[in-house]
Amino acid sequence: MVPESGKITRTWGKNLFYLPHGITVDNLSNTWLTDVATHQVFKFTQNDLKTPSLVLGEAFKPGSDEKHFCKPTSVAISHQDGSIFIADGYCNSRIVKFDSQGNFVAQWGTSSNMAQVLSTERNPGTWLIPHSILLIEDRKIACAADRENARVQCLDVVTGDIKSLFYLPNKNAGAYAIAYTPENDGRLWVATAYPSAQQTWNGGVTVFDMHTMNPIGQFGTKDLNRPHDLAVDPKSGNLYVADLIKPYTIKRFYNGNYSYTKKDEVIGPKEEPLTIGNLPNSIKQLLNSSVLDTFTPVLIASLLAAPVLAILSVTLCIKLRRKKYSPEPPAVWWRNKRNRTGFKRVRQDDTLPLDSEEETTDSEDDDVLYTAIANSKKNAKC
Repeated sequence: MVPESGKITRTWGKNLFYLPHGITVDNLSNTWLTDVATHQVFKFTQNDLKTPSLVLGEAFKPGSDEKHFCKPTSVAISHQDGSIFIADGYCNSRIVKFDSQGNFVAQWGTSSNMAQVLSTERNPGTWLIPHSILLIEDRKIACAADRENARVQCLDVVTGDIKSLFYLPNKNAGAYAIAYTPENDGRLWVATAYPSAQQTWNGGVTVFDMHTMNPIGQFGTKDLNRPHDLAVDPKSGNLYVADLIKPYTIKRFYNGNYSYTKKDEVIGPKEEPLTIGNLPNSIKQLLNSSVLDTFTPVLIASLLAAPVLAILSVTLCIKLRRKKYSPEPPAVWWRNKRNRTGFKRVRQDDTLPLDSEEETTDSEDDDVLYTAIANSKKNAKC
């Protein structure tokens, strides 16, 4: 793509990926990509963009060991020794380090829980979707966007110790992507987004001072909806932000003028949305349903809960009416003494052996037996 005009000059990678997520070009012009569908990281040399020269992870086999990932999101490469740092990712919530040949070196981080996110205690070193990673080699740190914890964590590239934390002013926002520029003792650029009450997305870019770790400005709130990635041109200083809302544009912010954008700064389709293309139906559903978004499971759970609550309400009303017009049930004389001879619990999963002696709880047996007696009496009356 030509930066000045946004004209696409070349495409590649057809039939190589399923859901590419993060892309990085190192100082030797090698291109690195993560694929969250295959759980892999790929390296391509400048002269061969058809066959990867290095593949980390096993296709379609998620895991959390030294040879497997679970939806890795981003990769950063050291300009000094070629070390590989991977943000892993949607499932594992860890940072993994490899040497230049792809040999495992170390991993750092544990998963945050939702209670920590909702409270003021977001423990350093815990992650909730490390979504974007970069190296600041003169400071010997790797920084990663801790998306759902609304912050950026920077750690020592050797020990993994947390060196600095950058918290977004809006705790409800997600830290989606980061970039770094060395001027003025260092600036950290963070693409942020959060859902509004009107079921739309509000986005922007927050700028932090690397020395004080405090935010010093924000821009793009009127131009960005749901920024998902960003990059700074080291030559011009212009900032490029990829917006995940249709029509899926890339927007350019000129160096020194980040307070607004002009119409001609939008790169990409302006009217026609970007089509998914001839992908497998499963991948189309994955893209269209936005299952990678943290809030989607909450929405699905809410939709499933609605009919369940309705059924429970009707059941409660029926029971209340029956209680009003029916005598009290007989005493539950079997609660403290019963004979289980000849009965065996039905196996419901693969975790128990076929001859398991695990028994049902008292409450489960009582409910089943009481229901059977009630039904028999009901049938007798009919």
